[in-house]
Amino acid sequence: MPDRCAVQPYRPQPNLVVELRGMAETNIRIQLISAQGNLVFQQDVPANSNTVSLDVSHLQDGLYRLIIRSEKGAVTKQIMIKR
Repeated sequence: MPDRCAVQPYRPQPNLVVELRGMAETNIRIQLISAQGNLVFQQDVPANSNTVSLDVSHLQDGLYRLIIRSEKGAVTKQIMIKR
């Protein structure tokens, strides 16, 4: 699947903004997985949402895997949270 999302800022304070390019016409599930493999955040996003703001202020600094799933496939990005 082509790269269909953008994540900003790369060092979130306190929100992580996800732009859903070309994925907005279907329901989406966003997950954050810690470096230890634990699911630390999950949010379902309704169709026709172009951007989503995620409050990550409760998460510890570190490397996370952001997974964005839709009916069209999945996109995975590495996210570094550092304040």
